[in-house]
Amino acid sequence: MAGKLSSKGKRSLGLGGAAAKAVAAGRRSAVADLKVEEDNYRLENAARLLSLDMIKERPAEDTRPVDPQHVDALVESIKLIGLIQPIYLDRDFHLIAGAHRLNAYRKLKLEDPLRWSKIPVVVDPELDAIKQPEKALLKEIAENEKRSNLTPEQVQGAAERLMAADPSFTRKAGRLKVGEKALTPFLASTFGVSTRYVRALLNNNEERNLAQSKTGETQSKESMKDPIKEKKKLLKQMGKSLRKWSASPYLEQDKKLNNQIEKLLNQVQEKLDQE
Repeated sequence: MAGKLSSKGKRSLGLGGAAAKAVAAGRRSAVADLKVEEDNYRLENAARLLSLDMIKERPAEDTRPVDPQHVDALVESIKLIGLIQPIYLDRDFHLIAGAHRLNAYRKLKLEDPLRWSKIPVVVDPELDAIKQPEKALLKEIAENEKRSNLTPEQVQGAAERLMAADPSFTRKAGRLKVGEKALTPFLASTFGVSTRYVRALLNNNEERNLAQSKTGETQSKESMKDPIKEKKKLLKQMGKSLRKWSASPYLEQDKKLNNQIEKLLNQVQEKLDQE
């Protein structure tokens, strides 16, 4: 019959139980984090069209006022290349993020009710902006932060689409000619970020493309070099290294190996001289 556990044994069991609980809690946390990532991915890839009349205003006050110039820039951008990013709604269709985009669509609807009566949206089925105001605010901040983390490729892609749709857009700085439109400020208004930020992203993308182009040119030049000359050059480098190695102290077996390599190099050199 087993005896009673000592106080030391009980403490060990208690520590083991605590460790097991900690591991279990860690697993639950990891599973929860994974679910959040999966939900975000699912939501971002589940955009659909929704009637403007079904969208409700934010229950809480906007974190920033609507800028009419931003709305006007979006109107023109949407006409040319469509809406780049859907607006974000809670499960009851309350607006969470995208006030400027929503106002731009409402303005477009006044011009053409049939064409602009619906807007691309992402609906979060687990968010209730009235019962969860803090969570709704965090979602709004996250959406705004996402626009502040644009990549050079995203901005360059939008720039190319705009210039293809309307050739009057130009990236040149300074005074514009009659009929020309400044591309960089327009992109800044479209994305809701600063002109300096957009310019930096465009320049970054150009510098990257230039670097890749130079790398390609270098590789092309390398491939065009005379292969015989390159072989001879490499052979000389090998011979120089071999002679340097031979001048240092070495074992008898190394001497034998050196003689074999020297003989091989001479044979290769003779072959190259014949070509």
